[in-house]
Amino acid sequence: MSNTLLQATLDAFKTTHHLTLPERYARFLTVQRDATEITTPEGDVIYLFAHGDLLERNNTYAIQQVEPEYLLIGQDGDLGYFIHGKSRSETIYRQDLGALGALPLEPVAKSIDQLLT
Repeated sequence: MSNTLLQATLDAFKTTHHLTLPERYARFLTVQRDATEITTPEGDVIYLFAHGDLLERNNTYAIQQVEPEYLLIGQDGDLGYFIHGKSRSETIYRQDLGALGALPLEPVAKSIDQLLT
């Protein structure tokens, strides 16, 4: 899928779900051609989605049906990583995908930049 088509698809997704991407995360997403793997200081490996994966994973896991204000941006096994898509907050959250909607999301980083370092 071309970058233009990916961006148009992402824009349509955001409009449909009334989501707004935080500035730093939007900037990160615009430069990512492929998914990014990062290793946390604890040794966990987080797979941060690129455009196509971002849309596919949110649809596959029906994220907006369970947590309509959040966007799944990455994954480490059964742990999902999220941003709040309604507040422009840069905070990154995580939650077990099996417990989504049942427990509050846990803040893990102040921004995508902090998560990447």
